[in-house]
Amino acid sequence: MKIFKQALAVFVCALGCAACTPSLNWREVRFDDGGVVVLLPCKPDKAQRQIALENNGQAVSAQLTLQGCEASDIQFTWGQISIPPSMDAKRVMAAWRLASLSALGVEPQEASVQNESVGAPQKGVIALRTQVQTHQHDSQLLWFANAGYVYQLAVYGAPKDKSFDDVAHVYFSGVKLP
Repeated sequence: MKIFKQALAVFVCALGCAACTPSLNWREVRFDDGGVVVLLPCKPDKAQRQIALENNGQAVSAQLTLQGCEASDIQFTWGQISIPPSMDAKRVMAAWRLASLSALGVEPQEASVQNESVGAPQKGVIALRTQVQTHQHDSQLLWFANAGYVYQLAVYGAPKDKSFDDVAHVYFSGVKLP
């Protein structure tokens, strides 16, 4: 009986420790330019690469900087592209959206799209939001422009995850503009 009580005490202590550890530990993250700040629920990995954006049938080279992490079986990414001189912000957002949908294996007409605002209401920054559901995952992506850059926030989770929409809402609403 004494061993059972000790095992039960260890089990209860382990449960208590697990309950105190948040699975989504939101923190402020920014790129090196120090402008826009977002909340990520985990420490991000960072990467950079050159990508090609389509602009009027021509490929335009752009530097993509990414940060991303995974928490509670949901992947979070945040990307930044400096707006190329030959394009405007709307064209970069549209080209990036098409490239992202293509990478997900989705045609543009299969994904919802809506305008949204980011940051404080007085900033008036318009964003483009897309939601995609495939057999592999649910995705929500948000693009917006600010101070010479276009940004993309994206969340990828298991299909039909009940908390996915709430987590995406918290992630997208955590954008802070300079």
